[in-house]
Amino acid sequence: MLQKLKITPFSFGIDVHQVYNGGFVYGADLLEMTDRDVLDKFAVGLSNIAALGLQIGYPTLASVPHSIVKAFKNLVAVGIQTNYSFGPVDSVKVCKRQIEREKERREANVETREKKRKEKRTKERRQRVLRRGVLTHH
Repeated sequence: MLQKLKITPFSFGIDVHQVYNGGFVYGADLLEMTDRDVLDKFAVGLSNIAALGLQIGYPTLASVPHSIVKAFKNLVAVGIQTNYSFGPVDSVKVCKRQIEREKERREANVETREKKRKEKRTKERRQRVLRRGVLTHH
């Protein structure tokens, strides 16, 4: 029929705005979601649950790991500031001592370099003064 009316090219389609499935109505953009999108949205929701549980002090499966890590960090901090010691605290104390030694070594190197520069400048000044004295007496 379209050929007889000389209407070419011709295309038609459906623009989907909403989807009805199992008694629920969804937006059409839901059809374009990937598995990664679903996982990302799930992760955001889980993060929100954990944050809410932590904020109000109500333990949830999502917030308990965060609470345990925070308690562990507090124990390590107390161990570092006191003489109390256990495995991880010992490791942190060793690392802290190494960092302090390295810092002291670098500061000593800087002081040594500054001292050498100062000595060099003093020596150069003396030589200039001596040259001036030699030049003026001739």
